[in-house]
Amino acid sequence: MPSREATYFESIPQWLRQMAAGGLSGTVTKTMTAPLDRIKVLLQVQATNRAVDGKYSGIVGSTRIILREEGAAAMWRGNWANCARIVPVYACRFAFNDVIRAQLLRPGQDPTKLSFRQSILAGSLAGLMQQALCYPFETVRTRLSLGGAATGLGKSYSGIFDCVAKTVRIEGVAAIYKGLVASCIYGAPVRHSFSLQSYD
Repeated sequence: MPSREATYFESIPQWLRQMAAGGLSGTVTKTMTAPLDRIKVLLQVQATNRAVDGKYSGIVGSTRIILREEGAAAMWRGNWANCARIVPVYACRFAFNDVIRAQLLRPGQDPTKLSFRQSILAGSLAGLMQQALCYPFETVRTRLSLGGAATGLGKSYSGIFDCVAKTVRIEGVAAIYKGLVASCIYGAPVRHSFSLQSYD
């Protein structure tokens, strides 16, 4: 006889279980790799400021500078924004994918037997819609990762909401969507469509 816990677990919709599992695993993964992600961002953008160009060099050298000038916690700067976007990203991706897959079905076609082309198209469209809705989180994460006054790159923000408020007030709403087109071109047809295809 199934236990009460097993019965309760089975009563939770599958999409909600998938979203929770994806959000939890994504949060753990992003947190573990956050220091490397921050170093990557600093190495990519330091050339935009002559005052700090060449300051960061390699993983070990960059780590030493961050620890010396900003402290250990700075290795995870921007991680909260990165983790905050995981749940809506997974929720939107799977929800949109299921809705679009249903619309692509031919009359009488088995929902579990979509063609490769139908699956790729559904994944691409779901990726585009998810990117459009969740991209501001990516912008905020990147801006927080730069460090502002601590690194000489970008502006200084006290947190996620402060970053959004200042960005919109100074640069306009469109600023939180900078880079969206390039991200969609790369993400929708390549990353999202094939990841959802492999999931199916």
